[in-house]
Parts: sequence; structure tokens; C-alpha cells
Amino acid sequence: MVQPPLTFFLPYHVTERLQAAHARPNCSTVDGVTGCSAGDRRRKVMRQYLQTCAQIEKKAAEIYRLLSESAHYSLEVRQIFQSLANDEEDHAHQLDFALRFPTGTATAKKDLWLGQATVLLHRVEELQHQVDTAALPLAQAAELAAELEGEFCRIHLENSVRFQDERMRAMFAAMARSEESHLRKLAALKRLSA
Repeated sequence: MVQPPLTFFLPYHVTERLQAAHARPNCSTVDGVTGCSAGDRRRKVMRQYLQTCAQIEKKAAEIYRLLSESAHYSLEVRQIFQSLANDEEDHAHQLDFALRFPTGTATAKKDLWLGQATVLLHRVEELQHQVDTAALPLAQAAELAAELEGEFCRIHLENSVRFQDERMRAMFAAMARSEESHLRKLAALKRLSA
């Protein structure tokens, strides 16, 4: 069952509404099997998608943070990686905030690419392990990060048009623009390493 968001900062009446919104009224349980309406499944997939995207952004921030702490790079390069880490962390906070909205507040017009986001999450986890266990040459680190940023940008752009809620579309479009900016910074890092 989907757990309601942390509500310790919210007034009691708001907490009650959030918890009620997280209840699953369109689902029924027969012989221990829960069945839900198509709309409920779509909302569940949307929440899973947002959670997966938030995990991707958090792991990307950690990768950039690890790179920013590497003594193998110049101060200028480490500062660029730190800036990228801060941006990715901000994206994760935006997604976490979107998850605090009651289920159904922001729904998708079309199916979200949950499978592609999950594959990307695994790729980010592999890169995080690689960065965590070995000092990568700057050109290789910038190239690997650029590949992931390209994927982030594509997924954010594709899904920005899939949401019915204008705020969600705007958030994903803004994240895609930010990822394009990251690609430019990483291209500059590759030129520095040449």
C-alpha cells in the first residue's frame, strides 16, 4: 500500500485530507487479491514514475558530488561538478515535492515511461558504483555523465507532454532545459581535458 507522505509539518486537517487522498477507494480485495480501476493503476504508475525519477536525480547528484570531491581534478572542474550536483539535488527536491500532492492531483494523459526510467535508474546506479570505486579520467567522467544527461533530457522532454497538469508539464520541461545546460557544461569539461 502506498504510504502517505510525511505530514509532521502540516496542520491536522491538512494531514487528514492527505491521508484520505492516499486511500484506495477504487480498489477491492477478493480472496486476498486487490483489483483497482484503470484510473487508479494509472495514478499508481505515475507515482512510481515520479519516485523513480527522484531516485535518479538523487543518485546523479551523488555521482557529481563524488566527482567534485576527487583530488584528481582541478578546482575549476570540481566546482562545475559541485554545481551539477546542486542542480540534480534541486530536481530531486522538486520531484519529492510533487509526490506530496494527493494521489490523482497530477495525472498523465498517456502512459509514462516507467520501464525506461527504471532502466535509466540502473544505469545511474552502475555509474555511481564506477565513480565510487575508481578515479576516472576527466574525459571519461564527462563522457559518461553526458550520456546520462542526454537520457535525462530525453525522458524529461518526452514526459513533459504526457501530464494533464500544467505545473507538472512545466516542471519536466524546466528540468529538460536544465539537463541541456548540463550537457553544455560537460562538453566544456571534455574540451578542458583534451
